[in-house]
Amino acid sequence: MTHEAVPWDLVGWGEIASALGVSVATARRYEHEDPPLPVSRFRGRAVASKHDVAEWVARHTQGPREGTQAPEPVVSQVWRADLSDDERS
Repeated sequence: MTHEAVPWDLVGWGEIASALGVSVATARRYEHEDPPLPVSRFRGRAVASKHDVAEWVARHTQGPREGTQAPEPVVSQVWRADLSDDERS
């Protein structure tokens, strides 16, 4: 059986929420933010790439745009360290 490379590292809301350091309900709410959390669907499951999520987090942690409110903090320090390790490879 061959396994195709998939463009995501996070499968399911549990993994996405854990990577963000938030609850599943909060992660799902982020999907409806502006800009939305970059989540796709594959066979009925939410999927996301760590790289795309990290970019989304970076935009959201830079502060609010004029006329908008800042979202609550979304990323744990542990996850940021994991991302740094992945990006060096």
